[in-house]
Amino acid sequence: MEKTLKLVVLGANGRTGKLVLQAALAKDMNVTAVVRSTGKAPDLQHERLQVVVGDPCDPMVLASVFRDHNAVVSTLGGRLPSKAATSVYCRSAAAIVEAASVTDFKRVW
Repeated sequence: MEKTLKLVVLGANGRTGKLVLQAALAKDMNVTAVVRSTGKAPDLQHERLQVVVGDPCDPMVLASVFRDHNAVVSTLGGRLPSKAATSVYCRSAAAIVEAASVTDFKRVW
């Protein structure tokens, strides 16, 4: 029996993130979208979609989500390239690595 993939999507409210959500749900995956505020939640409703409000650059937030999942996809990024907008890349990458190391998480895409 094949195990259902439980996927975490960071940046799920953006253009790429929405496509990842739709594709994952179409493949019968359980998906958790991590968003910074309830106003950033994806406008998609689905029985296999859960939304968690939290900072995707906070390793403790990510560790609490990673514990019940098999993989994470990060689609974080600013719409317009600026120093402030693109700092999310390195901050979230560091948080993902830290959270993965404390939860023995294996898959980061």
